[in-house]
Amino acid sequence: MKYSLSKLKQELEKGMQHEFFFFWGHTQKNEGLIDKSCFSQWFPSPFTVDGVIYLTAEHWMMAKKADLFNDIDSKTTVKVRILCAIRIYPSIYRHVIR
Repeated sequence: MKYSLSKLKQELEKGMQHEFFFFWGHTQKNEGLIDKSCFSQWFPSPFTVDGVIYLTAEHWMMAKKADLFNDIDSKTTVKVRILCAIRIYPSIYRHVIR
């Protein structure tokens, strides 16, 4: 493996310095051009897993958290609300899961 946590720790202990690429935001500056926004969990890049379409990696992650915590208590589970909200209006998603 080229990179690992132990290798990074060893290099830092030896005084080596590394460059880091900080990014935030999921909105592209120029439509059609790839920029650092593509690294965001919220970057719109739809994909399908087991027949379910997720609009972003964040949506998949939150649905999987609902699965992890056995979200089966009601007809309107968190996972169902997540999947419905992202299809109706993605920006309300954050409020639905809280």
